[in-house]
Amino acid sequence: MPLIRRVVVPVDFSPSSQLAVNYAVDLARQYGAELHLLHVLLDLDAIAAEPGVAFAPIDEWMPQLVKLAEKKLAELAGTIPVTINVVKSVRDGSPAAETVRYATSEKADLIVMGTHGRTGLKHILLGSVAENVIRHADCPVLVVRQPAE
Repeated sequence: MPLIRRVVVPVDFSPSSQLAVNYAVDLARQYGAELHLLHVLLDLDAIAAEPGVAFAPIDEWMPQLVKLAEKKLAELAGTIPVTINVVKSVRDGSPAAETVRYATSEKADLIVMGTHGRTGLKHILLGSVAENVIRHADCPVLVVRQPAE
């Protein structure tokens, strides 16, 4: 079994990402691993048809979004046992690309992430962050699916 020293968990504060955090906490505890909580703010200017037209300039709203994300990550980290070393990070860009980039730069041994389980048209239009991370990550990816209701 490979040594797991760093576990990256991309979180969007949804129930599915909370479930992934729960799995990651258990794994980090078992292996004595460092737990990286990563929140990626979607860069809305990057997806606009004409940057700067559809949304207010990024420098007007991004600092508030970063502060809010940092606050929510701190609250989430506060629920994790103090015996686990937690690293918090906020990035902006494509969630899948930034997750892969972060995991690579931090030399992650594992990515644990939730999935919303979109199917059909929603999956075609929105794609799957988890699917793209699996396709491009250098390390193993554990995808945790929300149980059916």
